Amino acid sequence: MSIKTVRPNIFQFGNYRSFIAQTIAHLKEDGKYSTRKFAEEAGFKGHSFLNLIIKEKRNLSKKGARRVAKGLHLKEKETEFFLLLVEFNQATDLDEKNKLYLKLQKFVRAALVQMNQLDQYELYSEWYHIPILESLSTEWEQPEIYKLATGLQLRDYHVLASFKILARLKLIEIKGESIRRLGTDLHTADEVESLFVRNFHRAMSELAVKKITELPKEEREVGGLTLPLSKKSFDLLREKIRRFNEEIQIQFSHEKSAESVYHVNLQAFPVLKIPRTVK
Repeated sequence: MSIKTVRPNIFQFGNYRSFIAQTIAHLKEDGKYSTRKFAEEAGFKGHSFLNLIIKEKRNLSKKGARRVAKGLHLKEKETEFFLLLVEFNQATDLDEKNKLYLKLQKFVRAALVQMNQLDQYELYSEWYHIPILESLSTEWEQPEIYKLATGLQLRDYHVLASFKILARLKLIEIKGESIRRLGTDLHTADEVESLFVRNFHRAMSELAVKKITELPKEEREVGGLTLPLSKKSFDLLREKIRRFNEEIQIQFSHEKSAESVYHVNLQAFPVLKIPRTVK
């Protein structure tokens, strides 16, 4: 006897393509879906259009998103959220993406959904959440809010808000005045990694520029290389950077006698595209 899956709840998704794929799988299981039937109800001419969307080979226009919502039999509020999610996932401007995120979160809270894939965004929405989290991995058993705020050049309410977010994401536990980090490693879904972490990296890069002038050289380490690379060599370099990140994480992340929380930037990006002469 097979157990039928529950229809996916759109308010628990942070990626509209994942939602479409899982909803179709559910409808197929119920015998309520066929590519032909969907195309007819949604008003699409081709039967394979939805598969191209799921596989990220095509994007959805606003008109197309409404058609998909109709084909998946979404209710009014579900459709509104779905349309916003499409716009959010496909937005390329980070500031615009942030504005759309806030609109999406209002829907999530109104729908009383406890946890949404988008919640991980909050962890990276402000640069100081990660340093505060990492400070709780040290011997600082009872962190004093004003000392955290002063050390990070923040206000007390920033730290309090950060504690609430970290607790909701189950990264820390708060019992009365006691706060401790839970033994949870940070992992993000692919869409979170590609869409949200840019906020964090941008803020940390801006902070790095500021710290270069503020800190004496014995308290910082800054270096860089400028190299001509082929695409093949760049791919190899990316892999080396990823492995180096992992090695640093494994070796240093559980140090209990830490005196400071450091952020380490490892970056590689093109500054010039070399023109090729056609022979």
